[in-house]
Amino acid sequence: ADKWDEPSYAYNATYPYNHVKETESGHIKEFDDTADNERIHEYHKSGTFYEVQPDGTKVTRIVGENYTIVAEGNDVNIKGSCNLTIDQNCTTYIKGNWDIQVDGNKTEVVKGNVAQDQGSIHATIVTGARTVNVSDNVTEVVGGDSVLQIDKTYDVDAIRIDLN
Repeated sequence: ADKWDEPSYAYNATYPYNHVKETESGHIKEFDDTADNERIHEYHKSGTFYEVQPDGTKVTRIVGENYTIVAEGNDVNIKGSCNLTIDQNCTTYIKGNWDIQVDGNKTEVVKGNVAQDQGSIHATIVTGARTVNVSDNVTEVVGGDSVLQIDKTYDVDAIRIDLN
């Protein structure tokens, strides 16, 4: 989806069960023990906050930059779906290997150009069907040998075929 919204706030506090600490500059910490509405809320005066809602949902909003530094390993296991929307550019730099396993189908939609630099070794293994639709030109430059092995039929449809 192109757009999604954060969950609504879970505030439904009842006196005297909501314990609030507010500093002189406007920072707030809340521990709400209201029955069936228990939550934790921490708010920075800039608007950055996190809230743990009664059902265990955690909402975090960061209005400035966010940095996470992990000195050792980092494991993430998401039991449900995951949606990632980035409104600007994204750069991923992996100094080692990158292994991706998809047990279901994989769909990629690129609305611009694709450039791939394969480096020394690149292997793609597809155990099902693979379809590539390109609406403009395709250029492949091979600096070494190229091998095409087809175990069944090979069909070529073209207005013109040039063999050099």
